[in-house]
Amino acid sequence: MAQMTTEVPMTRFGRRQTRGVLLGFSGPRVAALGTAAVILGLALVSGVLALALVPVTVLVAATFVRWQGRPVVESVGVVTHWGARRALGQTTFRVRVEEPRPAGSMALPGDAAALRFLATNSSGYGSGPASGSGSGSGGGPGIVMVHDPHRQTLTAVAEVSYRAFVLLDGYAQQRRVSSWARVQAAQASLGRTSTIQVMESVIPDPGRGVVGWWETHGIKDTSWAGGWASVQYADLMELYAPTSSTHRTLIAFGLDMRKARAQIRRAGRGVAGAAKVLATDIAQVEQALRRAELHVEGWLSEGELARVIRGAYDPVVDLEPAGAGASLSVAGPVAVDEHWDHLVHDSGVSVVLWISDWPRSETIPNFMHQLIFERGVRRTLSLFMRPVAQANAVREVRREKTDYIADRAQKQKMGQVLAESDSDEYVDVVTRERALNAGHADMRYTGLITITAASLEEARAAADTVRRSANACGMETEVLYGRQAQAFTAAALPLARPIT
Repeated sequence: MAQMTTEVPMTRFGRRQTRGVLLGFSGPRVAALGTAAVILGLALVSGVLALALVPVTVLVAATFVRWQGRPVVESVGVVTHWGARRALGQTTFRVRVEEPRPAGSMALPGDAAALRFLATNSSGYGSGPASGSGSGSGGGPGIVMVHDPHRQTLTAVAEVSYRAFVLLDGYAQQRRVSSWARVQAAQASLGRTSTIQVMESVIPDPGRGVVGWWETHGIKDTSWAGGWASVQYADLMELYAPTSSTHRTLIAFGLDMRKARAQIRRAGRGVAGAAKVLATDIAQVEQALRRAELHVEGWLSEGELARVIRGAYDPVVDLEPAGAGASLSVAGPVAVDEHWDHLVHDSGVSVVLWISDWPRSETIPNFMHQLIFERGVRRTLSLFMRPVAQANAVREVRREKTDYIADRAQKQKMGQVLAESDSDEYVDVVTRERALNAGHADMRYTGLITITAASLEEARAAADTVRRSANACGMETEVLYGRQAQAFTAAALPLARPIT
């Protein structure tokens, strides 16, 4: 009888594109060098070369000198935007207790202040403005959907659980990976999915639940064989229970209301019609998740989503009994202060990292195991997947292929040495083109990590720990300077709103 293979499946990420507008230089760097050349030329013609030395030197230095990991000229836009927001007082938020919010709106700061929510019945149909009780028209806790009027999206969130992936054999891991890929492909094929967000939250737990269960239900066997096992189990809990963590996995599915305009019109128009379309989609998604061996614990109600949001801004909520912050109309931060490299909110301080580069060589599917199971750090990993329309993906990959060929020819003409990274990126583009020609969907991935602690010193130390774990996993991370508030809303909340 032939034995089933147990080889662990391998995967490979495409390299992040680094080519520029001209000879590897980005647009801002080309503009700075071009401006310096124009100033220098005019100075030579007019005979005032001495006056032009200062601006030319500044522009050239801004092109080549790096600050916080990138050329100075590429940071000018972020710094200018940050300075303008700080001058206008947009980096500070305080809840206005005396001014109630409009019915159905969420109590979030910044660009998320426009978000609205609506509750449905337990089947997902029959939407209407939420009453704040967490119950829909079905008489029990129903599904809550979040409407973004600016991006024209409607989002529902599911809580899922699953068996430990690392404990499965190679065949089972391959089956899981293929099943999850089919879930993404099915959503992309619909043509109306805006974003899929997978959010894994890790909350340090003193282990009282595990130890308490053992004290109550554990069998203290005094026999020779059983006694040894009991002692070993007790020693294991004594060693690792204080550093254990609680894991929670949420998957948010966003409906693009612009792309689903025809379906929404048939369902009754407006947000109510969009809710019916999304309810149909999530019923199909739930079946697909089950086929992928992901157990759907349920779709979040208003009270459950409110507790997730409140817990993100106020970590102490996780220690309180269930039911705290049951209304989305008040489940937001009380105070937020945004700084250049961190965010201070209620009882916590957070630092948001961007996964700027994924593993460059072949790796196993659970390559992030060390990052996810790093002990003693409260963090949230959010992975955003945005489907790209087939026509747009083909047009984009052909344009990139043409640009790479032209850039290579230009470098050879000027005698510039070709880098191996350029060749690798070109191979990735060709691979994407072959996959598109074979009928596969194109997805854009973005990874964000939120690290939260009680103080700034603890948050920075935890961020250093997470960055080391990410490097051990083959990933590179960067702090999102000047965009911490927007990044926190995207990464720490299951709203399927990737940072733009």
